[in-house]
Amino acid sequence: QQLINDASLKILAETIGRAFERKQQQEDLLRTIQQLEQTFHSTISTIGRVIEMKDHSTYGHQNRVAQLCLAIAKKMKLSDSAREAVYNTALVHDLGKLYIPSEILIKPQSLSAIEYNIVKQHSRFGYEVLRNVRFPWPVAEIVLQHHERI
Repeated sequence: QQLINDASLKILAETIGRAFERKQQQEDLLRTIQQLEQTFHSTISTIGRVIEMKDHSTYGHQNRVAQLCLAIAKKMKLSDSAREAVYNTALVHDLGKLYIPSEILIKPQSLSAIEYNIVKQHSRFGYEVLRNVRFPWPVAEIVLQHHERI
């Protein structure tokens, strides 16, 4: 009788021990996911700031567009994931401007037709940079199409 009780207690103790280990692993995984999300958001935000450093004349543009897009997404009652996609994509939508010569971006006069055509390519340049990044949303395609007139 005592052997059964001791064996039962041992099994129970091992089961509880494994449950605590799994709980700790789950907590560790959750912390890692939260850290990755923070890294992702700070990376996206940093990209937006880098774009603005290249084109001082549009300082704050990335953030204003992101806030506006988020407000529209909320009005449309989009899912949280769709809202996050819209917001984060808006923060990097002008990434392709990094490929536009600064002389064109900061030119105080009107742009020539050739210069304007170069600026119009920033959507394609942004797409080329982002197309191989595995986002949970179609970020590269949105960046590519952000000046489309439907």
